Amino acid sequence: MDRWQWPLLTKAGKELGQTFRSLANKNYRLYTFGQVISLTGSHVQNVALAWVTYQITQSATLLAWVTLATFLPMFCLSVVGGMVADRYDRRKVLIGTQVVGILLASSLAIGVFTGYLSFWPIFVFSIAQGINNAIEVPVRHSFVYDLVGGKDMVNAVGINSLVYNATRFIGPAVAAFVLAMAGSGICFVLNALSFLAAVKTLRKVTVLGQAAQDAHAPQQVSFFAGIMAAFSDRRIRNILFLTCCSSFFAFQYSVLLPVVVDKILHGNASHLGILTASAACGSVIGGLLLASRGRKEILLQVIKWSSACPGIFLLFFALSSSLPVMAVLTGLISMSIGMQLSSSNSYLQLSAPSNVRGRVLSVYTACLVGAVPFGSLLTGHLADRYGVSLALAVCAAASTICSLIYIAISGDKPGANPNGQA
Repeated sequence: MDRWQWPLLTKAGKELGQTFRSLANKNYRLYTFGQVISLTGSHVQNVALAWVTYQITQSATLLAWVTLATFLPMFCLSVVGGMVADRYDRRKVLIGTQVVGILLASSLAIGVFTGYLSFWPIFVFSIAQGINNAIEVPVRHSFVYDLVGGKDMVNAVGINSLVYNATRFIGPAVAAFVLAMAGSGICFVLNALSFLAAVKTLRKVTVLGQAAQDAHAPQQVSFFAGIMAAFSDRRIRNILFLTCCSSFFAFQYSVLLPVVVDKILHGNASHLGILTASAACGSVIGGLLLASRGRKEILLQVIKWSSACPGIFLLFFALSSSLPVMAVLTGLISMSIGMQLSSSNSYLQLSAPSNVRGRVLSVYTACLVGAVPFGSLLTGHLADRYGVSLALAVCAAASTICSLIYIAISGDKPGANPNGQA
């Protein structure tokens, strides 16, 4: 090997170590392994459920109602999940939610194999899944801090985003293959099995912050303390506003992907898998960028400028009818949204007081998921009545306007104290 290649390899090694430094923590590494398997199964199920729902109903509106059934409980109950995260053993709570996931996925599989799966069973399942997620998501977000602490928090959130979106790449690919070869029932079985990996790894990890967790009991604060903490900081209020707007408008392209495949591409489950996997690939790139370069001092700047991109890319997506072009655009949309959300998550975790961190993150979760179903109802109606291209174009325009409002009101400079008050 030539001598000039050694410095390049050394530099690449250092960059790689910087990007994945939080995985040097044994407990976080073990937890991440379980999440890779579990989240892959969840994404397999998500693709299969969306496809089965649209095949049964042939309606974008009813598909949106299923989305509403999943996300509305998260909007209404996530603060309860935040209170659970602040007051109870987060590891045990996560194990419980994984067990519930096994039962729900198994119920879907039984419905497919017995031939009794229709719109209403899917709707009821989605409500139950939403309730379980309302508890699981704030607890899972808070649990990362317990494993790595504040020093590697931004990197760990970047790795979390990378894992989540890498599994969004793997899951749809697996789902497309299994749907074509074995049907949706096997997809639901695979998801039920994947939860077992999460349960096993959660039982093995040692939580570094457990002592601090136990100390929360005598310091418990009122139910609404997390909400008040979230809205007392101008920067946090602005982030929550932006998150709501992104959920209501920018996220809708993913909800409408089955309709895009059917009405614009005239494709099948394989086309849906390609677009979903492309979106995941873009998010993986965003996660890598945040993990390797993201620092506490620049989080607000990353949020600001990444928020400006999804609307522009979504407009081109709405005007396209080519699978390769749409695949590239879904990657770009997801990359920018992923960087925005991961940076927002990191900022909130680092800014929130430890005894209300779960509730602050639950408010963020409510904003993140709460606007999705209402946006889905609007865009589903527009897609059914005026066409999916127009529905996506409306979302693109509204998303761009909201990002410009956020940029105008944020006014933060690079290097500003991220914990400072307005």
